[in-house]
Amino acid sequence: MSLTTPTRRLLVTGVVAGLVSLLGLGGATATRAAEPIAAKQVYLFFVFSDPRPGREAAYARWFADRRHTDRATEAPGVMGVQHYVPGPELRHAPMNTPRDLVLYTLATAQAQRSAEAVTRLGDAGDAWPGPEIATVTTATYRALSPPINGVGGEPAGAKPGVAARYAVLAFHSVVTGQDDSFNSWYDAVHLPELLANPGVVSGQRGVRSPVQFGPASETSPRYLMLLRIATSDVPAVFKGILKGGPPSPAIDRAHSYGFTYQAANP
Repeated sequence: MSLTTPTRRLLVTGVVAGLVSLLGLGGATATRAAEPIAAKQVYLFFVFSDPRPGREAAYARWFADRRHTDRATEAPGVMGVQHYVPGPELRHAPMNTPRDLVLYTLATAQAQRSAEAVTRLGDAGDAWPGPEIATVTTATYRALSPPINGVGGEPAGAKPGVAARYAVLAFHSVVTGQDDSFNSWYDAVHLPELLANPGVVSGQRGVRSPVQFGPASETSPRYLMLLRIATSDVPAVFKGILKGGPPSPAIDRAHSYGFTYQAANP
């Protein structure tokens, strides 16, 4: 399934309109009410962090009291916040996986204003734990489409148990001049292939936003794929995913990487 730019724009507009109506965001503040629904874009804002040595207990308390969840709603456009911890890697990552990830989902027509509000929350210790942090890295991606549903369920022969939720993040850099080839392969071949695996709930692609909502690295890869999984047997799901076809030669593999995270709370 290949999604053209106009199609993606219509899909994003539709899902945002539904979410805004469902969550009652249109009447929450004058800022939100004043934003035309059609002008809104969806952004995925990732905050990766590690604790300072000797400050692990205070760092853990910051996450345990869910302050980041409660205060995030003060930023215009915030639709959801989820805390993740490292899960089993789909493939070996070329770097250490940060200890914690907080993923903020925003819908706004005023990206710069939302970014400034999120940054203020971070500086105040409400979006990332200030004195307890050794490192914090953020990245903001504009969604290219709403989440596209996968087949869900469980793989054949999956071990019984309580299903946990996972987020597989793939950050892709692309060989110079090969963006069209990469995007065609991802939309028409790779994403449908991923979504066909039992246990995969949804997939969503993004492109690096020119407006960053926090202290972002200038070398962050251009493209994102967020795969959501719900299963009691994640190795069985990964086994199916790894049976897929070869990667696109348009991928700059030396500057691409991925992480797997597990939801820290329901």
